[in-house]
Amino acid sequence: MASAIGIINPPRKSRETATVAELSSPYRGSLVLWRIHAVAGLLMMPQTVTVTFMLVWLMNHHGWSVAAAGGLVTLAQLLGALGRVAVGRWSDRVGSRMWPVRIIAIGAALILFLLAPSDEVNSRFDVPLMIAISVIAVLDNGLEATAITEFAGRSGADARWACRTPRNG
Repeated sequence: MASAIGIINPPRKSRETATVAELSSPYRGSLVLWRIHAVAGLLMMPQTVTVTFMLVWLMNHHGWSVAAAGGLVTLAQLLGALGRVAVGRWSDRVGSRMWPVRIIAIGAALILFLLAPSDEVNSRFDVPLMIAISVIAVLDNGLEATAITEFAGRSGADARWACRTPRNG
């Protein structure tokens, strides 16, 4: 209800006074936005898998109680929420949204590659690895959406810094 009342569209020029660049779609002439959307979709897979199955995996595979498994899932989610704030600040410092997303994607892939064989042999590292991937898998939430908004800007050409490499220093 508060959104319906409190959120209004930003002021815009009329179509008659807007320039061609202001009316153009930021999706035309560049694949950057399409790539960001694809990356965001792919990075949802580890999050979906871990959030969906972690509770059941802890109970069925490791024999944990519902309370213990639920407590660990809750802890992982709280760490993920704190991590998203930290990653947002990190992306502000380096001047890029997608550079941290790249690092997060590499970290998620490495942890998943370690978790699969660890779980198969019932290693003592599989629970800590599951916690790690549960946290890492949510860190990029918001970065891609912010990068899309910054890249598209008001006219589709305003803010291209979202996808550049981090600043030196």
